[in-house]
Order: sequence, then C-alpha cells, then structure tokens
Amino acid sequence: MPAPARTDRARAAHWALHPVPLAVARAAPPAVRLTALVLAAHTEPGAGRADAETLTHLCGLSQSQLDELFDRLIRTKVLEAWHCDGDAGEIHWRPRVAE
Repeated sequence: MPAPARTDRARAAHWALHPVPLAVARAAPPAVRLTALVLAAHTEPGAGRADAETLTHLCGLSQSQLDELFDRLIRTKVLEAWHCDGDAGEIHWRPRVAE
C-alpha cells in the first residue's frame, strides 16, 4: 500500500487533535484526550462500541481506569451514556448530542 498523500496526513493529524464527535477540552489530561480519540475512532453516528480488551490496550489503561475515565466523560458531558456488556466483552457508549 502506498504512503498516504500529504493532504491525507494533514487531515488525519487535524482529526487526531480534534476528535469529533468526542471533543474534550484542551486542558484535559492526556489520558482523557487519548481515550476520546480512541473512542472517536470507534464511534459511528449516534453510538460507539469496541472490544473492552482492545480499548484497554489502545488507551494504555486497566479496565478499572477505563471505567473511571468513561464516568469522567459522562460528568464532563462528552458522553451521554456507556455500559459494558460483560458477556460479549464489549463496551458501548453514546456521545452527547450538541444542543
């Protein structure tokens, strides 16, 4: 596969710095910003989901730390809701819709 073009790299860099639809404050700690970026990459319109093990690996956090970050994203109104489907090993979330 050929290397991405300059415009593609610029678009990816911009998206990484501003992970829509899960944008967090610039003053947020790096762990929160990284988690928002990972979640944005796994979010489709209206909802997101990913394997719990994959999320902990990509975010570099334990499951309990990731749970705490999800709760923090709820408190800061980045997410509307989230839950862990233990049977399937997946985490599901719903981004807060801008008013």
